[in-house]
Amino acid sequence: CLAIGFALPTLAHIGHVPPLRVLRRELAAPGLSAWVTWLLAIAAFIALMTWQVRDQRLAVAMTLALLAALFVLMGVGRLLLRLLDPLRRTGGTAALGLAALARHPQLAMLQLGGFGLGITLLLLLAVVRVDIVDTWRSSLPEGAPNHFVINLQADERRAFAALLRERGIPNSGLYPTTRARLLAIGDRPVRPDDYVNPRARRLAEREYSLGFSADMQSDNRILRGRWWDDAQSAARPAFSVEQGLADNLGIHIGDTLTFDVAGQQIHAPVTSLRSVSWDSFNVNFFVVGSPALLTGLPVTYLSSLFLDAPNEHLTVELAQRFPAVSVLDVRPILDQVRAIMERGALAIEMVFVFTLIAAALVTAAAAEVSRDQRAQEVAVMRTLGASRRQMLAAVLTEFGLLGLLGGLLASLLAGVSGYLIATQLFDLPGRISAAVWWFGVGGGTLVVALVGWLATRRLLGIPPMRVLNSE
Repeated sequence: CLAIGFALPTLAHIGHVPPLRVLRRELAAPGLSAWVTWLLAIAAFIALMTWQVRDQRLAVAMTLALLAALFVLMGVGRLLLRLLDPLRRTGGTAALGLAALARHPQLAMLQLGGFGLGITLLLLLAVVRVDIVDTWRSSLPEGAPNHFVINLQADERRAFAALLRERGIPNSGLYPTTRARLLAIGDRPVRPDDYVNPRARRLAEREYSLGFSADMQSDNRILRGRWWDDAQSAARPAFSVEQGLADNLGIHIGDTLTFDVAGQQIHAPVTSLRSVSWDSFNVNFFVVGSPALLTGLPVTYLSSLFLDAPNEHLTVELAQRFPAVSVLDVRPILDQVRAIMERGALAIEMVFVFTLIAAALVTAAAAEVSRDQRAQEVAVMRTLGASRRQMLAAVLTEFGLLGLLGGLLASLLAGVSGYLIATQLFDLPGRISAAVWWFGVGGGTLVVALVGWLATRRLLGIPPMRVLNSE
């Protein structure tokens, strides 16, 4: 799809080129078709991304992000090369390498942009694979609850607590809960069709498990407002809402929420917004009500607990002693998530290889485009007295500097992007790893220098007179 997008305008242009111009090497730039090539390639890329992610807005956003990264790489790279321009007058092999970049500025920027973008994606995948995924794994605490007990009746609470004490099994406590549907936020009825965001629509149409507690969970944190932390405030009807739910549905401090609980409507103002650590696997709720709201509501009780291998049989005993109780084992879900992460890690490692190969091919292709001109330059320099070793050092300087600048900019882009993904998307602590800089700068320099040497080494062995006579 991408190959067709890039190739069609050029292939269409070939039919209009006179053979004599090809033999004389008098080929002009294709003009407008270059813009057509880019537009078709971008359209093909968006179509491919839409097919893969099944979300046109996301595909367009990713395409624009990649184009922005490409322009940043090329623009900042050009600026850095200008800052290094005074070194051309110092003499030596380094000056020869810088002079080669100055003679081909557009080609140099194309190489820098292509290789830098490839390394950026490679490093970003590494950040996601190593830092973000491993941080998520380590965020699951040892001994985190792996079973949830639901539908416990009020008259069964003492027997349930006694059984757990007898077996020495820790639990998160018992929490009254009831099923409810959100009817209104203030005077505004809650209708799924009123929301554009798909997640907001799902939240508007779903039922909620309302929790009720005098004390806030230890893994919750108040972001705005105040919890009912004294007897007087706990005696007044109030709701505390999870921040993400509030953002999606447009809930603010002071708004009165109306819920339908088995045909009975309850009303209370929102007095606080809080963050919830869902990955703790403790009992948590999107909406928590003060104890004053419990009066007259049909509730059951919910708890979470950790069962190790010797105590797994307790689920059978719970079912026998408390027939209405359901015990949910979340370990299969966690195992499935871990398996998905492992498969994703393997896929990312394969993408590493292909991305690196693609970046190397961009460098090699750019060197091949200027092959004839490079051959002339090498022949002239050899005729003027430059040794083969000096020309080799100039080539390594030219491509090594491209790799250094590309790796430096790629490390910066990947580090900042990874930090934003971790903190804004996954709500994980963000950090910029030093390994990203070492791999980006060091690896970029070595890979581009090696590819450049492989692509041009044959030119260094051609006798200068053969090249000059052929012209």
